[in-house]
Amino acid sequence: MDSIGLNLALVALLIFLTAFFVATEFAIIRIRPSRVNQLVLEGRKGALAVQRVTSNLDGYLSACQLGITITALGLGWLGEPTVEKLLHPLFTQFDLNERVSSLLSFLIAFVIVTYLHVVVGELAPKSWAIQKAEFISFLVAKPIILFHKVLYPFIWVLNAPPTA
Repeated sequence: MDSIGLNLALVALLIFLTAFFVATEFAIIRIRPSRVNQLVLEGRKGALAVQRVTSNLDGYLSACQLGITITALGLGWLGEPTVEKLLHPLFTQFDLNERVSSLLSFLIAFVIVTYLHVVVGELAPKSWAIQKAEFISFLVAKPIILFHKVLYPFIWVLNAPPTA
């Protein structure tokens, strides 16, 4: 796979991860604690993990925010330049000045990456999580617990000032 192909795959992964963190954030806020407790009492598989997440919202919401921020920064760092590299040759075929070609490539790449980030990475998963909070909560509980464990020192630092 060439570097542009690899970069596009990484961009898709970053958008998927953004969607994961956004969906997680909205699902764990939306699901009712009484419903989670009921599911735990019924012995539903995965309910204890959901309960663990929803009983520590500050920590897990901070984990979601950290994940969203990391993926957004990665998308900006990788996505725009990758799409710009794809577009730039297109504009040079029109005998445009190099600066104009570069500017147009940059602006269109920025718009495309921003659109994908906002619509696919943020709005769609938010809407889905609000509508299907219970389903999403069960899907994301174990992965967000793992993410929280791995990045706990950073999450602790993020939570220290607001809760102090």
